[in-house]
Amino acid sequence: INIGNGDSFIPQVPPPACVGALHTVDVAGQGTDGYGMVDVFGDGSVIVPASTPTENPTFLDIGGTIYEGQQKPLCDVKLIHLGDSKSIAPGFNLFTDVPLPGRFWGLIVDDLNFSSNPKSLAYGEKQPIPFAPVGIYDYTNRLITTVESDYNGLWDVLLPSTNRISCPTPSGVCANLYRTVGNDPGTPGHWNPNYNPQYRTISAEFEAFAGLTIPADLAPTPVAVAVQVPGAQTTQPVACTLNDMTGATPATTPEFFAINKPYMYTNANGANRTFTITGYGFGGSSGFVQLDGSAMLINSWNNAGIQFTIPSTGPNVPGPGPHQLMITRADGNSTINALTFHMLSPGNGPSAYNPQVFEVGPGKAYDPADPAHNTGDPGGEFGPYEHALQDAINDAAGVAKALVVVYPGPVDNTNPRYNGRGAYYENIIMH
Repeated sequence: INIGNGDSFIPQVPPPACVGALHTVDVAGQGTDGYGMVDVFGDGSVIVPASTPTENPTFLDIGGTIYEGQQKPLCDVKLIHLGDSKSIAPGFNLFTDVPLPGRFWGLIVDDLNFSSNPKSLAYGEKQPIPFAPVGIYDYTNRLITTVESDYNGLWDVLLPSTNRISCPTPSGVCANLYRTVGNDPGTPGHWNPNYNPQYRTISAEFEAFAGLTIPADLAPTPVAVAVQVPGAQTTQPVACTLNDMTGATPATTPEFFAINKPYMYTNANGANRTFTITGYGFGGSSGFVQLDGSAMLINSWNNAGIQFTIPSTGPNVPGPGPHQLMITRADGNSTINALTFHMLSPGNGPSAYNPQVFEVGPGKAYDPADPAHNTGDPGGEFGPYEHALQDAINDAAGVAKALVVVYPGPVDNTNPRYNGRGAYYENIIMH
């Protein structure tokens, strides 16, 4: 490490001499800034051009240079003396304000299965997880970058280390610290399309040392249903992939993700009859949205979203009760599954369909952020935890007809790694 204080070391073999073009040493803030042109021998044979001050406040703070104002050769050329039958590897120094990077060379593998693929580098070892996203986060939980494993589950990345020279390490250089997240789903606005829900997400912290390669391994376990090939000892997660989420292959099957509201009262009017669907693979041309085969009115349509209106008159007005929602592309391909849309009718007559609605979600009656649904256990042993979903189920169990509607859970935008997809981490009991 080239610093201006501490112990001085004299190498037994002097380094090659610098013999580049002459320049005037000029550190900004030390001595005179901006020296003029210098005629070294007074005859015009060797001219040193005027200098431009070099901004280096850190170097100036520790005393600067003893060569200020002197004409010295640049070190971009070295003079090398060779002995008979000997070679030499001259060293060239490069100054940069950016700390030397550290490199993570990593591996992400299935922690429960081994590879039976003879084409894999890991044949007979832990099964690699190919093309998996690995998120790199700093100590403030800020996403730095996302890399992807290759066919063999290997990944690597260069990251800033640190220029802090005060740690009890052999070189004195302090390490930077990063959190690596294997099978990272991403953050709001930066979702990873190759996130694999068949595996858990796993994270670990690794140190980045300047100029060093650090091995980093991540080993998530499968969390999906797996099948075992007869006569073999390997398992394979059940795949139900409809489209290539990376977009490399155009989507051909519409996928339903969510709807802004899955029910409507039959006497609703105006904007209350309009709904928005989000998903993927709907196509650029308008298709059909149907409730039990009855076509709805399409307001807008694109590959990732649909807005439709339920008609108030005509043969396609859905009657009271539950209806199966289906989306059909312009080419005729339909959703494999969507959801049940409920048409509620006010009143309590024999033909009415009017279950009591219990809504769970931010801003709803059962808000996970509401202290009433986010308190500790009666004994005070575990502290606050969310139980809004369980509260709604408990209350719904006490009425004759109930409809529990669950919206995406709370997302903390100040900490995007916290529940970015709005999941509910409750162990619910159905009764």
